[in-house]
Amino acid sequence: MHIINTVFGDARGGRWQVLIDYSRWLREAGHKVTVIIGTKAKEPTSELELLGCHILRIRNSGFYDPGATIMLWLILRKLRPDAIISHGGRSTCLFRRAKPKGTPLIAVNHSNNVKRSIGADIYFNISDHIEQLIRGRTRQGLHFRVINCPRELTVHPPRPDTRDATRLSSMGQLIPRKGIDVLLHSLSRLDTRGVPFTCAIAGTGPQKDELELLCKQLELQDKVQFVGHIRQPIEFLANSDIFCFPTKGEGFPISPIEAFAAGCAVVGTDDPGTAELLEHGNLGMVVPRGDIDGLEQALETLILNPEKRLELAKKAQHRYLQQYTPVKAKAGFLDALESAIHQFQRLDN
Repeated sequence: MHIINTVFGDARGGRWQVLIDYSRWLREAGHKVTVIIGTKAKEPTSELELLGCHILRIRNSGFYDPGATIMLWLILRKLRPDAIISHGGRSTCLFRRAKPKGTPLIAVNHSNNVKRSIGADIYFNISDHIEQLIRGRTRQGLHFRVINCPRELTVHPPRPDTRDATRLSSMGQLIPRKGIDVLLHSLSRLDTRGVPFTCAIAGTGPQKDELELLCKQLELQDKVQFVGHIRQPIEFLANSDIFCFPTKGEGFPISPIEAFAAGCAVVGTDDPGTAELLEHGNLGMVVPRGDIDGLEQALETLILNPEKRLELAKKAQHRYLQQYTPVKAKAGFLDALESAIHQFQRLDN
């Protein structure tokens, strides 16, 4: 088959990773892949090129750009793809108006903002919560559950903590939505009360200088280190005992899954995607979003109770091996794609 894999607008972080993963899995299965992105997209395309994907860049200025719609209309009638996989609302809006009637448009939402994706033929849902949001807006379309997964194949078995100070970690874009400021305030309170820990924070972003200044103001320089971008997240996380994920909003996050593989216990928030991943406390501790006291108490509980920490880490890694490995994610995606196209064609006829 010939599949178009596309994203417009902001493609940073997880959605770009998923676009590359889907492209790789499609190529490994013998399919032809054309990746369509914006002319201003800054994401590196070298990996896609090595996979043998054809890359097209289209100028677009928003959800209802008539010039981009016409260009896509012409491209689609020339390429005649078997399906279009769209990551995000902007590309879904543009392709929905440009595509031929018999070509299925598959929307993959990477956040809880699903309103621009309404009108797709098929939905690949990365969480049950996202599926519920879509079904609350429309009765049209076929739904399939797909999973996010880490890119690394490494697994580190959970291990007892033998250090004097428990090692914490956090990872993600340094932007307000990730809640790193909440984490720093919680860590400051732990430090004031003499709870032993160190914390490494990986990632880059526009909030970097602000967070480093806050760290100094809270006098955490000896306890907290900002390590910047990392290439092997599971290896990075394997050096810690507890992964801190104070996010204020996610679709279905990948970094806690990487923490599962790394053998860490996880503390996350009640953000719907994160809470669903942590099975509402079964695979990790869940605290209210933005709650400094709640995060402090959860971290203290795990720091001072290594047995509970180890139990959570073992349970989470067992679920990772059952459900979230790259092999299982690939098989689930390819099965969903085949079933989706078959069902669409049957209904279309």
